[in-house]
Amino acid sequence: MLSTPPPQFLITAMDKGLSVPPLDAEKFNGSFKHFCSVKRLMLDWELLHVAGRKVNLYSLHEEIMRHRAYDIRQRGPEFWLKIGMRLGFIQSQGMTPASTEIADRLAKIYKRYLGEFDAIYVMSFVQELQQRMSHAMSIG
Repeated sequence: MLSTPPPQFLITAMDKGLSVPPLDAEKFNGSFKHFCSVKRLMLDWELLHVAGRKVNLYSLHEEIMRHRAYDIRQRGPEFWLKIGMRLGFIQSQGMTPASTEIADRLAKIYKRYLGEFDAIYVMSFVQELQQRMSHAMSIG
């Protein structure tokens, strides 16, 4: 897993309001399949079941991107509670033992399967953006 902090240019971009869109479903599925193959990452179907339902990894990716939570500094217990609510796993607001367990499980799933994948995606998105900006500045 990616354990080092994001590079300074990425922190700066996030602090200035950078918004990275989620991948579209088709691109996500292909890229994630390749990522799993390269990393020899096998999905644990038991872990991926929360409150009797399967967690859709693409939906989880979408929510993380939409909430700019690729910035790890924004992911606390309340964040995972909100994600659980947005994905329909938690029905009521507030930390209850059941909602806390679901939120913790979603955090664990994200860390295990999507944390490094999304970090790579965000860094490549920012680097591509930097290259386009540099190219535009050199032309104009």
